[in-house]
Amino acid sequence: MAAGFVVAPEAVIRELGYQLVNNGNLTEALKLFKYGVQLHADKAEAYNGLAYGFEQNKMYKESLAAVNKALALSKQTDDGYQVFQARKTRLLQQLAQ
Repeated sequence: MAAGFVVAPEAVIRELGYQLVNNGNLTEALKLFKYGVQLHADKAEAYNGLAYGFEQNKMYKESLAAVNKALALSKQTDDGYQVFQARKTRLLQQLAQ
C-alpha cells in the first residue's frame, strides 16, 4: 500500500461494479471487477464479481473461468458457494447452446 492510500475493501469494489452494470456501463464495470481481483486475488467473491461482469458482457467462457476460480477459493460451507455453483451451472448451460 502506497503512503497515504487505502486499499478499498473487496465488497466495496464489487458493489461499485454492480452499480456500473445497473447503469449500463458494462465496459467500466468489467475494468472495476478486474481491478478488484488484482487487489483481492485471495477472495472468492472478487472472482465471482468478475464472473458476473463477464457474464453481463456475454463473455461466457471467461465468466466460467472466473467462477471456477471463485469455487476453488471457497468451501461448500462458505456464504456465496451456492451462488457460485448456480452461476457455473447457468454458464455451462449457456455454453452448451
